[in-house]
Amino acid sequence: MNPITVNITYTSDDLQKAYMLHFNKKLPLKSRRNLFMALALILIGVFVYFYDPFNGELNWLCWFFMGYGLALLVVYYYRLFTIGKRYFKKLPQDKNLFPYTFSEEGISFQGEKTSNIIKWEHFQSALITDKIVLLYANELKFNIFPRRSFTDTQFEQFTQLVRQNIANWK
Repeated sequence: MNPITVNITYTSDDLQKAYMLHFNKKLPLKSRRNLFMALALILIGVFVYFYDPFNGELNWLCWFFMGYGLALLVVYYYRLFTIGKRYFKKLPQDKNLFPYTFSEEGISFQGEKTSNIIKWEHFQSALITDKIVLLYANELKFNIFPRRSFTDTQFEQFTQLVRQNIANWK
């Protein structure tokens, strides 16, 4: 197979999709622990409010639990739905225009000051969807390859390379 060379650029939507996919597929419970904590605090607050054996002496506690749970819920959803935009702002001004080359040996890329070749053995797993491919170096660190950076043929060849060279793909 001939090497595939593409310029990968990222948008905030690409990063948002990548992180949502990552959280939903790789960390389904761990990524939602703040959500569970918020719901538990709200339920405890409601329970204490309606079943207060001290005749209203613990109202401050139930309002504290419900308020803290609600605040946690707002922060959870804010962070979840803005993570792509926040990470995108941290990228360099050129928004990471990298020419990547995908071949049987691995992935090579050329930056302004560096070039690197990453062997396929470096990647432990991959998540492949019709819009994006995530290649994992470990459980939490991944590389993002959005489909819109490829032509249809290039994307098919790339996903075929990933499936051939990475044993643990979904």
